[in-house]
Amino acid sequence: MVGRIIASCITDCGRVREKNEDNLYFDGRCMEQEHRKLDKAVTICRETREASFFGVFDGVGGESFGEVASYLAAAGLHHARQGYDSARQGIEEFLEAVCRMVNGRICREAQERKVRGMGSTAAILAFYGEKVCLCNLGDSPIFRYREGILETIHQEHTNRGFLREQGLDDRKPALTQCLGIPEEEFLIQPHISQEKIREGEQYLICSDGLTDMMGQEEIREILEESLTPGACVEKLREMALERGGRDNVTIILCRVVQMEEENSK
Repeated sequence: MVGRIIASCITDCGRVREKNEDNLYFDGRCMEQEHRKLDKAVTICRETREASFFGVFDGVGGESFGEVASYLAAAGLHHARQGYDSARQGIEEFLEAVCRMVNGRICREAQERKVRGMGSTAAILAFYGEKVCLCNLGDSPIFRYREGILETIHQEHTNRGFLREQGLDDRKPALTQCLGIPEEEFLIQPHISQEKIREGEQYLICSDGLTDMMGQEEIREILEESLTPGACVEKLREMALERGGRDNVTIILCRVVQMEEENSK
């Protein structure tokens, strides 16, 4: 079985931040290191006979060059993708290798710039055949919308549980994993899993500039509407901005529109 997907992406600096420290990988495209937004959604259609990769990278560190870290992550995935051969390397192995390679690059860049805390989250989806593989580090969400239900399918790497135990629910959780951690301090452990895709379902990757402004039920209601993927990500972006746009907003939506047997053509 192979699938056909329609994917759309959009990114915006928001109404408060001076820089857009988010970046993305959109099956062959990433943003420049210095950018503010995409005015309109970019949309592509792909068959999954060959793997298609999508990722959102949210720079962390504020003045510690978060936009550099997220760019290195997106550009690193783009470069690695150019040489990926699925016949020689499994997709899970490939994604883990990409995370470790990018982690090293960000650490070396931080050393050269003499800064600490330079890093990026990573939330990646790879569609191939009848499956999707997800890989994440940090807290950038990955959702699956299936038969009216919106579920998170990533693993959140934060200290949220500890804060709740201490009664500090009003404090924003800190990351416990991200790209940009020196190996001598901590070995990164990206969460990687696979599942079968189904016709009609949707996968959403975003930065927390969306989820901090909108609840999961509100996002579900928009995905439920009969909108094109492009119109959907634009509407999500506009709603985040209307709510205050306190952070950068980056959204990728992948919709499975067809599943078919390999020999059906």
